[in-house]
Amino acid sequence: MRRRRKPHIFLSKSRIISSLAILGALLIVASVEPKEEAQTAAPCPATPINSSTLLKTYHLLDLTDGFGVSPTKDGGFLVTGDTIPAAGMAAPYPFIFRTNLKGDLSWSRWFSSQSLALGAMSSRRIGRITVETSDNNIIMANDVLDFVDENKKELYGDILVTKLNSKGGLIWSLMLGDHSQDRPQKMWALPDGGVMILGRLLKTGYGNGDGDTDTIPRYSALIKVDKNGKVQTAKKMSWEAEDMERLPDGSYIALANIEVPKTVQPKNILGSEVVPHALPTMVRLDSKLNVVWAKSLEMIPSEISAPTSYASSTLTIGKTKIRMAGGDFCAVKPTPDGGFLAFGYENLILTTGLNAGVSKEVTSFSVRAFIAVKVDKAGKYQWAKKLTVNLPSSVTSNDFQVVKTADNKFVIMQDVIHDLAAGFTKTALASNIELIKIDPDVNPVWVKKIEAERDLSGYGITATADKGVAISASMLTTKQHMVMLSLEPYKEAALIKVDVNGKVQGYVGARDFRDAALEDQSQYLVMNDMNAGKTADLKLNINKKVKEKLPTIKNTARNISPYKKTSIAPICSFLTQSASGQPTTNTAKTWALINYENTKAAAVEGDKNQTVNDELLPILNQLFANQVKLKDNMKSMWLTYIFPRLTTRADVEAVENKYKELGYKIDESEGGRLYVSRVGLTLHMTFSIDNPMMGKLEVLF
Repeated sequence: MRRRRKPHIFLSKSRIISSLAILGALLIVASVEPKEEAQTAAPCPATPINSSTLLKTYHLLDLTDGFGVSPTKDGGFLVTGDTIPAAGMAAPYPFIFRTNLKGDLSWSRWFSSQSLALGAMSSRRIGRITVETSDNNIIMANDVLDFVDENKKELYGDILVTKLNSKGGLIWSLMLGDHSQDRPQKMWALPDGGVMILGRLLKTGYGNGDGDTDTIPRYSALIKVDKNGKVQTAKKMSWEAEDMERLPDGSYIALANIEVPKTVQPKNILGSEVVPHALPTMVRLDSKLNVVWAKSLEMIPSEISAPTSYASSTLTIGKTKIRMAGGDFCAVKPTPDGGFLAFGYENLILTTGLNAGVSKEVTSFSVRAFIAVKVDKAGKYQWAKKLTVNLPSSVTSNDFQVVKTADNKFVIMQDVIHDLAAGFTKTALASNIELIKIDPDVNPVWVKKIEAERDLSGYGITATADKGVAISASMLTTKQHMVMLSLEPYKEAALIKVDVNGKVQGYVGARDFRDAALEDQSQYLVMNDMNAGKTADLKLNINKKVKEKLPTIKNTARNISPYKKTSIAPICSFLTQSASGQPTTNTAKTWALINYENTKAAAVEGDKNQTVNDELLPILNQLFANQVKLKDNMKSMWLTYIFPRLTTRADVEAVENKYKELGYKIDESEGGRLYVSRVGLTLHMTFSIDNPMMGKLEVLF
């Protein structure tokens, strides 16, 4: 069974629980940058271009998953994945096959090493990676399980790097890693015929049991392998990359979740800052892998009043800042102007904070909106935008991928739950593939949903030279076989090529959707300098040539939508567009202002409430520049007002003076309390001068 990423509010479910637990406890205790060549975004052409489409499936052994796809120089594709014999009851094995531009098979190979069996059960951004090298050969990186080191006898999983010639013949195989579960994340072809591999390694020394590997520290490494299969360099980062891109000058832009060092505090002391989880961070590396800059992507920090000192047996109350992630970020891409875009699912409390709607959002299965954050080449924050795309079915996956297209735009791919009325044979919670094309300002150009037979899940996406994209996927078919005395559907690897407009020509299962919304959220997100540490030389415990068997395997191809090449005019308009194209400011709002903006004004109820309001509201309007909302009231009991800034002792004194002028007696005026009275009426006013998140006045009478 394929396991999706865990549900999120803004990060993982475990982080949600730990963050809310920490916050609950809090409430209880009350270098020089390398030179870049800026790219120019190509204008939308007025004349049609030639762009091709196809949808084919490939059946190897009983079950076949398509996990990766990359283009070849002749216009064809390399497709990778896992295949399982014995009706799916045996171990999975990696495969690779090559097609021409029409999707017709050139050759197919499978590996004798067992797959680590995580390709379909974890993040779809890592697993089966291929590139065509500068010397016209092919290098593939797999995560495999059954390599056994003669000294350590380890059986945890390593990175198998295999070089093939253009006809699928084996040139060499190399095993890399540590004595742990190591996985390839990305791979780039180098000018000398070699490759640079981004790998995720787990730290060793955490026991040999089958415990939860999510708790084991992990890190990313960049490993340079030459054309002969020799490791040239290996560099270790102190963090695990969620995504990384190699830039034309040999430098890198990365995205990672980085821990903020914690200061040890005495018992019951929170300190000036609490960061309950690692923060998503954009990291710029130069060609020598030195960190140039690192910037976090955060919510506006919250503040609470909390103990900061017990010195000399005296309790001191101060302010504790709480920093939290601004979204669940997992992709970063360069933009045509030399800057960078980070993509994620938005934090559902980004614009509301912890004051409203938490329990509702935690249990919600509504569409997850995307957030994109733009920085310039120096890492300076420019803007953040929220993109919401609504489909007939409202449930999305918890993972997505982004690819930069040949026309300097971007396509986002994620799985969505099928529309029951679509007419295909479906099972409960079956998946379809959603594609969203956006420009560098995140304006949506088109939205497509691709359906096929029982279930279609996208795992790999790559840009093609004709400004379209190609997708590798896994498809449950209408064809069935017997498994333990019951009929089960076959699974096949799918290769999908869409044109510049996201179409599969002549295929009814590719449908348009136009319900998209784009909102500027620049003032809700902040970026801070982060310590991303230094890269260090890494000695790989496993670094040796191996004799990998790579036999030919039968591969049965099936045309669902045959190859078709057409002349098509690219879509130049947008489904929706931000009013100005750019935000007016990215200066963060205050939570007081946000809470004021999110409050719906209430109507005054009752004669007594009206009398008090008629007397008090003009005073408040003068003090708060006519920005006052009645937040709540109960007939003959209370009124609650909210303001766009925090209240102060000076505000209390100003209101006190006004009530003196109206003939009221001042019964008490201390801190945020102001009690006034006259014949027939007593008002107990409490200003929220100790609340760092909200400007509020409560009036009891």
